[in-house]
Amino acid sequence: MKLQWALATDTGRVRRVNQDSIYADGRLFAVADGMGGHAGGEVASQLAVETLSEIPSTERIVEAFRSSFSEANRRIMSEASHSEKLKGMGTTLTAALVTVEAGRELFLVQNVGDSRAYFLHKGELQQITKDHTYVGELLRSGSITEEQAAHHTQRHVLTRALGVESVVDSDIFKVIPSPEDILLLCSDGLINHVTDGEIEKILMGNMSLQQRADRLIECANLSGGSDNISVILVKVLELDAVEEDAAAMPSPVLYQEDESKPTPRRGPELLSIPRPIDRQSIVRGNRIFTVRVMAFLLLFLLLIGGVLISVQLYENHSYFVGEKDGAVAIFHGRPGGLLWYSPSVVQVSSLQLDVLNSVEASAIKDKVPEPSLAAAESYIRNLKARVQQQNYVSNHPLGSAPTTTTTLGTGVG
Repeated sequence: MKLQWALATDTGRVRRVNQDSIYADGRLFAVADGMGGHAGGEVASQLAVETLSEIPSTERIVEAFRSSFSEANRRIMSEASHSEKLKGMGTTLTAALVTVEAGRELFLVQNVGDSRAYFLHKGELQQITKDHTYVGELLRSGSITEEQAAHHTQRHVLTRALGVESVVDSDIFKVIPSPEDILLLCSDGLINHVTDGEIEKILMGNMSLQQRADRLIECANLSGGSDNISVILVKVLELDAVEEDAAAMPSPVLYQEDESKPTPRRGPELLSIPRPIDRQSIVRGNRIFTVRVMAFLLLFLLLIGGVLISVQLYENHSYFVGEKDGAVAIFHGRPGGLLWYSPSVVQVSSLQLDVLNSVEASAIKDKVPEPSLAAAESYIRNLKARVQQQNYVSNHPLGSAPTTTTTLGTGVG
């Protein structure tokens, strides 16, 4: 199989550190989105892709690829156990391996978490992986709609990740490509801001593959850039000769699991960013026209006033859940503050951080944005319910737990 690939990653407009890690060598491609404090997420995601890069080129490469996720999980947990600063770190991981099965070249895609794999075939974009998130589970069960999922306050809460439990459960899919098809691997920093339709439009464009990757990053940043953004694009240029019966297979995507196609979750529509006003003074005979100057000053004052009002309104409706002296608390404002506004404590709950599991505690330390005070209070109630359920099970090992909802925080080859 002859391939062309392009990579791009960006810190985004909000985060200070890029905790994503990406890898591509023409045979293996991977995207990991780390979590766990200032350094933990970066270390976890890097360990994940480094482990995958060590897969040997042997006849048992498929078995090695399947077990590589378990090995990455073991290494991350081991590293975290030897460092207090790295305790609780974890990462998502989505990877694609080029292999051959029954005489047919294909991509073997494996994932844990909410970093995604998409496949563009004959102008149609299809999501291959399933999001291992609380909201993803609700969506697949039919409890909520795609529209509700796109704006759910807990859409960032993972149900699976590397580095959280001793045993990791990954999903594996087989993707049978054709020439001109494009495989996309990305972190959730892309799909949280750019719709599937917009992604499809960009991938179908006439730009180079690298320009398309860069454009995806640009669109996510224009629409907010609230998280790290990473993308890998792999374009199929040519396929080697295959057996007749394999070549006759009609479907470009063959799922290993006996389930229906994954249900895509579309993010908010791409925001329209206006061009800046061209502000120039016209000078004639060393004199600036007074009317033009006054109009400019008035426009400038109106613009500044609009910005101040927008910041005030935005700040008034911003909340996040974080840590206050070891307890889970609600803050008014944005994490890190916004201009002259600093976040203030609204409520300090009775829930202590040390009773939460590593994923939940990591999310709280990284701060969980919420659109309202009510949403923040609901988030904490869910955490308390999960802790109560765990305590009940611990105290009644042979009984049934109370019914509650549990949530967890360019190259050519």
